Amino acid sequence: MEGKISLRAHHIARFAEYYLEHRQVRSNYGDEFRSCTSSLYDRIIRREASRIEIIDGLDDVCQVCIKTTKRKQPSCEKGDELQRDPSALLAMAKSQLVVGQTYKVGEFLRRVERIGEKYPQEKLLEMIRSAYCNMQGTLQPTP
Repeated sequence: MEGKISLRAHHIARFAEYYLEHRQVRSNYGDEFRSCTSSLYDRIIRREASRIEIIDGLDDVCQVCIKTTKRKQPSCEKGDELQRDPSALLAMAKSQLVVGQTYKVGEFLRRVERIGEKYPQEKLLEMIRSAYCNMQGTLQPTP
């Protein structure tokens, strides 16, 4: 088992699509990027990585982008802007993954599986608010 893979919220949402739905990376970055990203995601699914670190900033998928597309400044360089990426916020809310935490791969996959679950609207709104607070540190969650 290899070491740690880092993922940011946007790529957790993309990983969830890959893992829970169709096992295809959807991207306009080209075939090499899609192939390398699929390989990275498959390492997680096959549990070849021992830990997943949740970060805000350039993660391992961003590094694939830099290497395969030769971009000097990937689009994710500034981290996740949750106001413009509701799928990332929803993924973090449903999975209850927290930026700055490292998870064993089995725990990470169990939490990602929650992203595909349905929740009552009130519960979902509270989960989103809590995730936003965890990621932004600006709002206080309601008791």
